[in-house]
Amino acid sequence: MRRVTAIVIAVVVAAVAVGLVLTRPRPEWSSKDSEAVAELLKGREALGKLYFHEAVEHFRTALARDSRFVAARLMLASALMGLDQREAAMRELDQVLETDPATLRPREVRMLEMWRLQRARKEDELVDLLKRYAAEVPDDADIPRQL
Repeated sequence: MRRVTAIVIAVVVAAVAVGLVLTRPRPEWSSKDSEAVAELLKGREALGKLYFHEAVEHFRTALARDSRFVAARLMLASALMGLDQREAAMRELDQVLETDPATLRPREVRMLEMWRLQRARKEDELVDLLKRYAAEVPDDADIPRQL
């Protein structure tokens, strides 16, 4: 009887542990560096206000802290395009276009897919993708800005 009780307790504890792991909210961004994420968010805000120089500074600071932070590199490319620095933007994009989407968070995957289509000059597919994302994630403030 004690053995059955111990097994039941072990199963319950394991189920609770698995439930906690599965229901734990996942971070929105792939970087584990909180300062890099903070810089990304500051840069995103500046980019939204069309403060391109300020945005570039924030994204470069984020990348200095985490050089593999794909979202920061993609947003840096956007800011550089806003400054009409197309070649610099393309160099940034070239560094991330082959990134394995499995290593990224959903929002970063969407950003990467959009840039791949834009780089390939597939405007119709890009608009369709943005519309689909807008329907799937209606609270994403970045998508309407791009439509």
